[in-house]
Amino acid sequence: MSNIRMNQPSRFGALVGRRYNAGKLQIISYVGKDQTSGDAIFDIMCHQCGKTEQVGLSQLQSGTYRCSTCHPQFTPMTARQELEADRRKAVAEAQQKRVEAEQQAVQQAEKQRQQRNAEIRQRQQALVNEVFGTPQPEPPKESEPGYSATRTFRGEWR
Repeated sequence: MSNIRMNQPSRFGALVGRRYNAGKLQIISYVGKDQTSGDAIFDIMCHQCGKTEQVGLSQLQSGTYRCSTCHPQFTPMTARQELEADRRKAVAEAQQKRVEAEQQAVQQAEKQRQQRNAEIRQRQQALVNEVFGTPQPEPPKESEPGYSATRTFRGEWR
């Protein structure tokens, strides 16, 4: 940070050694004050990876700072962004539930259709049996014992 003014007021010296972010980040020394934001800048050390960086006190106190080595993908979200993300998640979950309910309804309708078709086939077979009689058993196949290739005059198998 090139716009840091080097001065060390006594109130910032008392913060040296303090830990933030559940004890993972520790203040090593006071560096100075940022000229543009007016924030106090400190050298901190990450206890997970050992890296030292310069960070503003407001970032440490608010909890928005994460070690760039341990958390490279971290981007702080505003409350509005968090609410929007929660809303998107809720909409996606509701849509998923609706799709699952529709799939379940389609499966149930398919089962009912199959049951109706089976009942219709049974009624049709009953009518055919009533009109033409019960079907004759199939003749034995060549691979079955008792196979004979002869037929009687009336078409029955022996």
